Amino acid sequence: MISTVSSNLQALCNHQGIGAYAVALGGAVFVLGLAYVFQPAVAAWRRPRDREPYTFTRYAPGSGLAPGTASSPGRRTRASAKAPTGEMKEESFPTLADAPEVLLSLVIPAYNEEIRLPVMLDTTLAYLEAWSQNPRSSLTYELIVVDDGSTDATVVVASEYSRRLGSDVVRVLRLRKNRGKGGAIREGMLHARGRYALMVDADGATDITCLERLLNATQAAEQGSMEGSMAVGVGSRAHYEKDSVATRAWYRTVLMKGLHLLVTVLISGRIRDTQCGFKLFTREAIKVCFTTLHLERWGFDLEIVHVCDRLGVPMAEVPVRWQEVEGSKLITNKLDVVLASIGIFRDMLCVRICYLLGLWRTAPYSRAGLWPEGGKFGTKDQGIDTSQAARHGKGQRRRKAE
Repeated sequence: MISTVSSNLQALCNHQGIGAYAVALGGAVFVLGLAYVFQPAVAAWRRPRDREPYTFTRYAPGSGLAPGTASSPGRRTRASAKAPTGEMKEESFPTLADAPEVLLSLVIPAYNEEIRLPVMLDTTLAYLEAWSQNPRSSLTYELIVVDDGSTDATVVVASEYSRRLGSDVVRVLRLRKNRGKGGAIREGMLHARGRYALMVDADGATDITCLERLLNATQAAEQGSMEGSMAVGVGSRAHYEKDSVATRAWYRTVLMKGLHLLVTVLISGRIRDTQCGFKLFTREAIKVCFTTLHLERWGFDLEIVHVCDRLGVPMAEVPVRWQEVEGSKLITNKLDVVLASIGIFRDMLCVRICYLLGLWRTAPYSRAGLWPEGGKFGTKDQGIDTSQAARHGKGQRRRKAE
């Protein structure tokens, strides 16, 4: 009898010990998972701000050409011919507080793109020049190549275009260290001179001729906005989904479907393709989307779309022509596909939770744009919390529907 009781007590202690280990293990996994989810938020909080103003070299058109030499790459354009001449000197980039000087800015993030960048720039400049020469066109433009801490000759290649065409057509913004694609685009957007600004990849994967259609859709959304000049045009590859399912490996299709569902639940149900690197912003939308951007790598597109969704900023999704371009630095094998999907899911959770809890706040805006702070556009919330912003956005969509 005594031995039976003793064995039962020993068995109970063993079970309790196993339960304690299970609870401890579960707690450790939860803490590690939480730390992983909030890692982007911690990185954004600890990220040092570059307080020094960015500068560019002021070139007159043809500054890099010896007498009698050809002007390729970067042939002279009508825009460069109108650019003022003068000696080369360093000047500070303008900011969003300045009035727009051109209709369209193209922000091109570039990290070790010395091979693919010239092809993209030649195609883009030829298209923009043909567009601007149309008698009915009022197009004026600039290209901002943002060097994201490249270790190759990306800066040399981009600067050659600036020398040949003039810095009013092509400018090079150099980041002192690698920030990631989102960080590079953010700095380019904050220093654009355009009334509209397009983020476009340096590989030229998206057909640049889709820009005119995207601009028209954005202007239509802008005219229908109850907040004045606030709109975003989103290039979309969603129409390729059926073809991609037929040609992709099964695991990529499963990941794609799962991520689409999570984007709808956690980020926004208004946009089908959030990751296409071809998005057009009005100047006022730039102030809302980029002055408080926290994510600078994987998920910056997700944060932008989520902010627009919370504030009710009009978004026009436009199908674009897109093709895979060799030289990807992110997806090189099956493991990269899985890791990229996990990273995107992590960033979706981080964005949703941080804005839901009020850890991150959106930039307030009115019909006139951001509320000014000391004569400059502020980057902090000034009286509108995220719950109020969300209600404001929902109210705007409800009024528009009525």
